[in-house]
Amino acid sequence: MSQAIPEELWAAQLAEADQGAGSDSNTSNMEGEETEHALTRHSNTSNTSNTHGKREDEPVPELDWRDYVKTGAWLEAQEFPPLQFMVPGVLPEGFGVLVAPPKAGKSWLCLAFCLAVVTGGVALGCLTVRKRPVVYLALEDGDKRMKRRLKALLRDASIPPEFQYATDTPRDLVRDVIVRWLKENGPGLVIIDTLAKVRPPAWNREPEYDRDYRFGAQMQAICKAFPGTCILVVHHTRKARDDEDWMNSTLGSQGINGSADYTLGLFRRRGHDDATLKITGRDIEEAEYSVLFEDGMWELDGDSLEAASQAVGQKRRTEDLGDVSALIVRFVGEHPEGVTALMVSEAVSQMMLNSGSPEGIDKKNANTYLGRLTESGRVSRLRRGIYGPSSNLSVGSVGSVGMPSQTASNTIDDSVGSVGNATIPTPRQNQDELFQEALDLFQELDDTAPCRTCGQKRDDASLMQKSAICMGCDLETALKAQKAMS
Repeated sequence: MSQAIPEELWAAQLAEADQGAGSDSNTSNMEGEETEHALTRHSNTSNTSNTHGKREDEPVPELDWRDYVKTGAWLEAQEFPPLQFMVPGVLPEGFGVLVAPPKAGKSWLCLAFCLAVVTGGVALGCLTVRKRPVVYLALEDGDKRMKRRLKALLRDASIPPEFQYATDTPRDLVRDVIVRWLKENGPGLVIIDTLAKVRPPAWNREPEYDRDYRFGAQMQAICKAFPGTCILVVHHTRKARDDEDWMNSTLGSQGINGSADYTLGLFRRRGHDDATLKITGRDIEEAEYSVLFEDGMWELDGDSLEAASQAVGQKRRTEDLGDVSALIVRFVGEHPEGVTALMVSEAVSQMMLNSGSPEGIDKKNANTYLGRLTESGRVSRLRRGIYGPSSNLSVGSVGSVGMPSQTASNTIDDSVGSVGNATIPTPRQNQDELFQEALDLFQELDDTAPCRTCGQKRDDASLMQKSAICMGCDLETALKAQKAMS
């Protein structure tokens, strides 16, 4: 059986690989030498694993601080390649951690990443991926499960011959296997599933944080030695979720997140097919994307990262809402120019009719819903009687509103506002028609009394009513006047 590579040989291999890969990536020889110094120092300290220091009989070398300190002039002269992504906007190079609760679908996500990268295909339904080498250390799986999942993702197509995986790599050989694989295949995607299978044993009285950070530092050293490499380690979240900071939900010490270049969090409620993929890191922008899970396939909730990011806000605004409230927030969100309670009543009633509910909501109930949704931050009041989408994602709860016993189901047709071949008029169309209708109706009304709200008169092109309020100030009042005179 293969034996673990001694620390000295491992450090030398990484230093050699770093110099070779560095030349290919237009990095300077000085950077390769500095990596060699760093790896050698790591090797020296690793040899004294139980003492954490030098042996008493080991000679102390003469220290030159220039070996450790760089200058601004040197940094100014450097040309560094841009950050590379295995999956655009989601999976960058470097050492990363993917955390998720048990059975949330993280292994399916990792396997989908592997297939997209090894074939140069599409990840998450719409992200084009560059073809690169892949090895998936599925240390909790066997060959049978691996084939079953691959066939499910490939829809029974042939498994790509370039796909490489392992299921039984010993803990003390994992690091050496990765190094030798990278030396032979070149920079690529390495996924380790899971951390518990490869985390090294603790040294004598070593704190958990130090042990976790030590492992992360080793993975970082490998990524540095092979620029363009991504090593993603799968891990679990703790039982109690921290809603204030999702990074605190990582199981174990903060040494895991602290040593990683980036962290991905996959959060899905049990029994639901939608989830949120959260990303944060040192060299990437913090982001959240709505993703959907069906038959083992993960896809963005939208046709782009931007659309999936916006879907997170929409989900947050409708989270924990009843069917009718969710429909109202959804309708309002699709009309940033603003809607009235009457428009909401008509649109939501027809959407409920689409879903099989014979009852709808009247204007009074729509007003009540809109008021409560505004108070909870789910929608915004643009001006008197006009409501629009809310930009506030920190929303509260919404009380119930008296409604008929039959309400809309969860399976609402995505074609919002359509009934058969008919289409609900847009808010602008509704407003234009109502203004013209009211204008024709009120031609004979007083044209001298000023509007008690804005002070405008009829000759200022403001439509006057008997209540002395112009339609520009209160469309709802005009509608009441129209109904009363009809």
